[in-house]
Amino acid sequence: MRPETKRRVAAFFAGIAIVSFATVIGTLAFLKFGMFGVIRNVAITDAAFIAIYLLWIKLHKGYEAMYKSGIEFEEEK
Repeated sequence: MRPETKRRVAAFFAGIAIVSFATVIGTLAFLKFGMFGVIRNVAITDAAFIAIYLLWIKLHKGYEAMYKSGIEFEEEK
């Protein structure tokens, strides 16, 4: 695996861990659900995080290609 890919995978799993931990803390502190409610809230927020992260990658992947092509164009001048 390329270093850039490893970095993205590590960032993804770190983000999932942070989102899950924050969801558990928020659910237990403010909503006072039982274990099923905690699991349900973690699943919902993790699914939302994954969807937003995939959208972010899709948007920035195209931007990265445009940025690199602009650099190559400027180097040719």
